Amino acid sequence: MKILRIIPFLTVISLFVVTNCVVRYPSDLEEYSYWKKLDNLERDYLWIRIGDSIYGIKSHDFDDYKWVGAMDVDVATFEVCVGSKGYAKDKRHVYYPLLEVCYDGEAWGTYIMDIGYIIEGADPKSFKCLGYGYAVDRFRMYFKGKPIKWDNEILDPKVRERKSKEMYRYHYE
Repeated sequence: MKILRIIPFLTVISLFVVTNCVVRYPSDLEEYSYWKKLDNLERDYLWIRIGDSIYGIKSHDFDDYKWVGAMDVDVATFEVCVGSKGYAKDKRHVYYPLLEVCYDGEAWGTYIMDIGYIIEGADPKSFKCLGYGYAVDRFRMYFKGKPIKWDNEILDPKVRERKSKEMYRYHYE
């Protein structure tokens, strides 16, 4: 009999836990930009389509770009998030050129090279670009293609802009 009295209490607790763990962002969250398929010979920041192949930037030294070979993407569903400076997706993966800034002390040069493209674990169906390098899917929040701790403040565009400027200032000062 005591067990029957506890069941309603446990049901309420279970419902509370389940409803707070499913989707972390509001479904009506506005994207910063829009998704666009690339036409032949069209380039969007770090992506270019040539025929039935997509190429991503491998490295660049100022205006001297080097491209990786044709990437293993589904060209029919490949889209770039216009204005995001890097986010792209197809039906299988979300992509972002995970670049590494390299300093060459001997040659006094700076160059950038890729260390990968696929954002592991990102969900292409729910992925949204928020602007200023931020993005979300139903599981995580990202900054410049890398998962970060979820922060509800970043859902506010003014906060995103401020935090992004702080991140850039930290990296370049």
